[in-house]
Amino acid sequence: MNMINQLPNVQISGEHDGQLVPMQEMYEDIERNNREVQESGVGRYIDPHEFLCWVQKWFFLHTGKTCESNIVHGFKEIRYRDPDKIRFVKKVFPCAKFVLNYREDPEGYSLFLKDIPIEDREEFARSFEDFHKEFPVDSFLLSLEQFSEQKW
Repeated sequence: MNMINQLPNVQISGEHDGQLVPMQEMYEDIERNNREVQESGVGRYIDPHEFLCWVQKWFFLHTGKTCESNIVHGFKEIRYRDPDKIRFVKKVFPCAKFVLNYREDPEGYSLFLKDIPIEDREEFARSFEDFHKEFPVDSFLLSLEQFSEQKW
């Protein structure tokens, strides 16, 4: 992160403890509610775009930055490994670009991930590859073994 933050007009923050996960659940509840309102004609429609804007504002407040168009904002998070979570981040930040880091060697994971079975670690890399195939222009797939100054 420190290296990336040296770039002009770039601000990458650390992890935010997976706080987008409950926000994703809230968004899914809103979508479910809206389908029920549409089908039954009873209840109150909630604008999902309004909620997504609120999630963006939360992120910018959490990172201590305002949403300035001349600054590239970003964050590092190791908790978003499944495609649905990454797609939700893409929904919240439709103009986002993703650097998807994974390890080619499933034995080489950090202490935080050491307790996760190897099959699941291998699945992380496959899910990133799937996301990259779905959004090739908006994502960059990079194994940590390939990380170098030249790549940046």
